[in-house]
Amino acid sequence: MVVTANNDSPAQDKSKSTGYEKLWPQNWGISTTEWDILLLSTVLKVLLFPAYRSTDFEVHRNWLAITYSLPISKWYCDTTSEWTLDYPPFFAYFEKLLSIPASLIDPKIVDLNNLNYDSWSVIAYQRSTVILTELLLGAAVLKFVRGAVDPASQFIISATLFLHPGFLIIDHIHFQYNGFMFGILLWSILMARNGNKLASGVLFAILLNFKHIYMYIAPAYFIYLLRSFCISPSGQLQIKNFLALANAVIAVFTASLGPFFLMGQIPQLLSRLFPFTRGLNHAYWAPNVWALVTALDRVLLKYIQITGASISVNTEGMQSTSRGLVGDTVFAVIPNVKPVHTFTFTIAFQSIILFKLWRNPTYKSFLTALTLCGYVSYLFGWHVHEKAILLVLVPLSLLAAERQAYFRTFMLASVAGIFSLFPLLFTPAESIIKVVYSFLWLTFVYIGLSKRVYEFPRSLYYVILDVVEKVYLAGFVLLQLFVVLFPLLSARSKHAIETVACVPSDEVICPDVVDAPVTTDASGMEFLPLMVTSVYCAVGIVWGFIRLMFVYLNEETTYQGPLSAIQYCTDPAVPAKFSSMLRRQIRERRQYVYAKSLEAQERQTYERKQQLKDVLASGKALPTELRKDANSLGRELAFDEAQADPLTHIDNEYSRAGVQDPKIVITTSRDPSSKLLQFAKEMRLVFPNSHRINRGNYVVKELAEACRANDVTDLIILHEHRDAMIVSHFPHGPTVFFTLNNVALRHDIATYKESTVSEQYPHLIFENFSSKLGERIRDVLKYLFPVPKEDSKRVMTFANEDDFISFRHHVFLKIPPKQVQLAEVGPRFEMKPYEIRQGTIEQTEAEKEWVLAHYSRTAKKRNMLTGSGSYSGPRSSRPPPSKKSKR
Repeated sequence: MVVTANNDSPAQDKSKSTGYEKLWPQNWGISTTEWDILLLSTVLKVLLFPAYRSTDFEVHRNWLAITYSLPISKWYCDTTSEWTLDYPPFFAYFEKLLSIPASLIDPKIVDLNNLNYDSWSVIAYQRSTVILTELLLGAAVLKFVRGAVDPASQFIISATLFLHPGFLIIDHIHFQYNGFMFGILLWSILMARNGNKLASGVLFAILLNFKHIYMYIAPAYFIYLLRSFCISPSGQLQIKNFLALANAVIAVFTASLGPFFLMGQIPQLLSRLFPFTRGLNHAYWAPNVWALVTALDRVLLKYIQITGASISVNTEGMQSTSRGLVGDTVFAVIPNVKPVHTFTFTIAFQSIILFKLWRNPTYKSFLTALTLCGYVSYLFGWHVHEKAILLVLVPLSLLAAERQAYFRTFMLASVAGIFSLFPLLFTPAESIIKVVYSFLWLTFVYIGLSKRVYEFPRSLYYVILDVVEKVYLAGFVLLQLFVVLFPLLSARSKHAIETVACVPSDEVICPDVVDAPVTTDASGMEFLPLMVTSVYCAVGIVWGFIRLMFVYLNEETTYQGPLSAIQYCTDPAVPAKFSSMLRRQIRERRQYVYAKSLEAQERQTYERKQQLKDVLASGKALPTELRKDANSLGRELAFDEAQADPLTHIDNEYSRAGVQDPKIVITTSRDPSSKLLQFAKEMRLVFPNSHRINRGNYVVKELAEACRANDVTDLIILHEHRDAMIVSHFPHGPTVFFTLNNVALRHDIATYKESTVSEQYPHLIFENFSSKLGERIRDVLKYLFPVPKEDSKRVMTFANEDDFISFRHHVFLKIPPKQVQLAEVGPRFEMKPYEIRQGTIEQTEAEKEWVLAHYSRTAKKRNMLTGSGSYSGPRSSRPPPSKKSKR
């Protein structure tokens, strides 16, 4: 018997996970699908080894040579090559580590004077290091799946992050190490999601010392860690946490900058890291606000040339700023923009974002603020490189599955941002690759997430907005055609003019000069595709920022993370919203209890009528308790012939079962043992659509409020000190308490090494649940599972014997013609109910529906779950005891 799946795997393709696939190394906890993604992406990256590579390839080769050949005191002083070292010290140390194997593979790689060395050895080595270091990114996105509330959606997001076209274009073709550094960023965000804020801050400090561009998002980290980690809910400074964070960050910067401080090279290092002498725009305009401003200046200049309008023109700005050269950007009509202006705009917008983060320091608020801080820096920064768009797209990807507003913003920014990277690859072969790969990636993202988050437009405004955004996205097809066809048409036009006029191409008068004769020669427009691409992409990116900013400032942040929902519900920054939620829950609870009482009265009347009807049919004397109401009940019997047993709609807490899949949270008692943690992991695999969270120091009330805030249907708490399992149904109960006996984990089962867990929805078998109490327990257990598909090969059994419920978990395989091969997956245990409470777990005042009393535990031949007990249903639906009439 061979059964396959993984031990604590993410959401898998349920249509393919039958439990019988071959698995890769199981102890790594990586599913077959994840291995396939890693293998296919690696093969593609290896095939791209001979592809185009930019000057960045020589930059990093030269850095290998600098760090290997020179002492540390000369790293930031060397000028042998124009590609001097201008990254922070941790990246220099990183290059030093990479230079050691490089010197063994080919000593010419680390030869400082061997400039522009491009043999196959250096190509293969440097591209291989990018692939290997990017595994840090892969590990981070896998960890995001493991602790996600919605593993299926998070799996799609994680896959799209690892396969992002930005990393393929910039790292594996153009050449850089962004995947490695964004892996550190995602690990830092993951620590924040899991509540480990000290580790999050330390990882970000390390990242800053790898590449200083991440200073764009540093304000969001500073406010979030200060407000949520260093300041208590009451506003008191937590000295211990503050000192721990401060000392850790100082230690990181000391390790990075300490040697250069001792050598007195900090000014030299800073001059390399922050070259403010560069112009406003990069050679190819990054599609931000300044690209739109620069394009507007060009349009106004052209307007003045054509119309001769009397508007003052700066002669230094008459030369086009779209020539693909690095230098100062001087406007002809619009006043020039200086670094202080860009800094002012950046600080102003980030202050708005950080103020909201300070008031609401939850994980989702932090993640959105992080994205917006990167967004603001990209839109308004000085000399922004187009590759910096990844600082926006990567954290924005983590928000894509929140809801439709985030998803549409993500799609707009992703399409515009990825297209803005296309000019980095201008050779024909890579052009085909970038277009086809990006189209396939966007299709995968849209198909995977659109149905999960789609919301029907709420008004005519949203319908119009939806249409306009779709038209904008469709315009990228026309833009790509223009970018491809314009150089061809331009070259043909240029050739025709040269033939007729017999004028060499290098003597054509530039039409950008005022009062110069306007010619039809297209040579002066050779950078028009770049300008059009930058402007068109800038429109989508700026609109995406406005969209995200509006959503963030007007939305109540309730992230569906494992701990952030708890933080939100107990957050002192939102007392008014929280108290409003409590009032609503109290009102709903009162309405629920009142409706149950009405149903109880209806059932009482029905049962008394049936009792009177049976007595009249048998000709016996009326019971004493019916004599008083016999006349009024008898008059109604003529109209009750067709009446059936009244249904208990209100008392049926599982009325939506089968329509809506359950959403389950599994946790443990405080300070769980390693064995209990392992048992909780295995129980997460037992219940589909379940999510395991660490209990931490959260009390039961906080857990319950978090479940309600996130639309959780059931909370399962596992204990070990009394071998108990508590199942609490939301929003109004019931809560069932079980004892557990003879617990055997998957590792304790003989077939463990040959079996893995399927993620399919299981078939259920219930045996000997014939009494009303048995049916009640059966419903509680049954509705923890979604409706399975007919072809599911997974089965779970709940077999009752003497009120002990034996749980077994199997997968099976049909063997023609009529045989079935069964394999136990585990875990296994015996469970016995001892209390049912008509309320959720934190409602200690809720009425007890049933309790396993002392006499019922010791009485012989009394089986509560099979029919010989005394349970008669929920107390609210039982008729109250009648008073005996006096004789």
